[in-house]
Amino acid sequence: MVGSGIPVLGLLLLMQGSVDGNGIQGFFYPWSCEGDVWDRESCGGQAAIENPNLCLRLRCCYRDGVCYHQRPDENMRRKHLWALACTCGGLLLLIFSICLFWWAKRRDMLHMPGFLKGRCDLSRTVSLLSKDRASSKKTLSEGEGTEAGEDTEEE
Repeated sequence: MVGSGIPVLGLLLLMQGSVDGNGIQGFFYPWSCEGDVWDRESCGGQAAIENPNLCLRLRCCYRDGVCYHQRPDENMRRKHLWALACTCGGLLLLIFSICLFWWAKRRDMLHMPGFLKGRCDLSRTVSLLSKDRASSKKTLSEGEGTEAGEDTEEE
């Protein structure tokens, strides 16, 4: 289970980061066009300002007739690290609970409480259900046979 969780996490990180072309680095250090208007550095010169497509091909941002460099996005970085921490914490909790269950089962510590023993006898319930099913199948097959026999006698 853990062996499949780690590659899935890696694939998730790779897919998330590859959207902007930075691979896994884009997950840990995301860039965005958001930020302070006064703190923008121009990108691509006058040619990029006149041609928005050139600006975007240079991986710069274009807004209001200005082509400027992307900036690191700290808010997105925090969200990504929280998602990574929650995923790793969940995997550790899952591994711990599996190990604890395995340990308790090996020590024969998993028993039903006394007040539930009489009420939850699954073997009895399953056997009653199987008897019910067998008797209903017999009734159905006998009923079908009778009807089929009556049809042939009438013809």
